[in-house]
Amino acid sequence: MDALVRWVATTGGAAALVIMVGARLGPGPALAEEATERSALGLSEADALADELGIPFRAVRYADFAVVSDLPTDRLHVHGETLAQAASDFSEAMSRLGIETWSPTHALTVVIFSDHREFVEFARRADGVDAHWMGGYYASGSNRAVMYDDLGGPDFIDAAAAGMSSAEVAEQAARATREKIRHEAAHLLAFNCGVQSRVAQHPLWLTEGLAESFARGALAGGEPGCAHLRPESDPVRAFYEQSRALVDTLVDQDPDRIAGLLRGAPLRLAGEPRPGTTVSAVGGGARLEPTPP
Repeated sequence: MDALVRWVATTGGAAALVIMVGARLGPGPALAEEATERSALGLSEADALADELGIPFRAVRYADFAVVSDLPTDRLHVHGETLAQAASDFSEAMSRLGIETWSPTHALTVVIFSDHREFVEFARRADGVDAHWMGGYYASGSNRAVMYDDLGGPDFIDAAAAGMSSAEVAEQAARATREKIRHEAAHLLAFNCGVQSRVAQHPLWLTEGLAESFARGALAGGEPGCAHLRPESDPVRAFYEQSRALVDTLVDQDPDRIAGLLRGAPLRLAGEPRPGTTVSAVGGGARLEPTPP
């Protein structure tokens, strides 16, 4: 099943493959003009990363994001639209909390792999991250979000092998990927639009709670999470749930407190590392903000 998913992803990118091959044939007026246009779109850095990863990876601009991916065009477009909507929703959500945001000064890089194993290998090689347990991550050092499409992830491949219908696999994988994209988009936007500082020591529960709430909680227009906090035996998932529930409650009952917490006055959850300790490092002391698998 794993091989089949990879074959479909590669074959679906055939149109992009032709374009990319043409772009590498050599210099010329048309190619130079295209390079200038892509630079104007803020795709130069993303193009360089796509070149490094090799065919069929390519870079595409969606709203404030430059997406580098090997996904087939139709799936990439769906995820790109999710990112574009996330940018609009994030600005509105922060405005409701009385938090001023500004547009990012450059295109924000998002890397989406079709294959989980390639995601794990890239994380290790490029960002020094052991990502085998993660659904995705934001690395403040490289200032990019990296993830994989859940349709190519081990959980959904195993589910298909165990007999789950292809339609159910596709539906659940799409929902999981959408939530993950919104979570990581929240990190990128928060750290590049004036909500959070990449050099400050924000409480981990606040950083992850904001992203989780934006993905599927009160910041996304849902109900506050405390009333239906689902039990989790995994401590990582439990922490994310607890963080989301706390942010959801603040959004519902004391929204001004969130802006105050982002400006200072840290409040820690029980058991959370104290400021100054390493929560999770990504080379050079950069923080890592992961999404759980």
